[in-house]
Amino acid sequence: MTSLAFILGVAPLMIATRASAKSQQALGAGVFGGMVSATLLTVVFVPVFFVAVMAFFIGRQERRKAAPAAAQADPAESP
Repeated sequence: MTSLAFILGVAPLMIATRASAKSQQALGAGVFGGMVSATLLTVVFVPVFFVAVMAFFIGRQERRKAAPAAAQADPAESP
């Protein structure tokens, strides 16, 4: 909500028409585009990164549990 309010707050800078409009439009477009891209990246990247990290740690725990069980599974083959 805060980023949406900020994005909408800088929108008038992008449509400025009075004195020094070109510099206001440039500043508004840069800030607007940066906030939109950062917000969308955060909405997508953070959950995907969380799932990837959790999958890594769960897989690591499962491998640790499976390693001792596999070593003890066939004692007849050990010399």
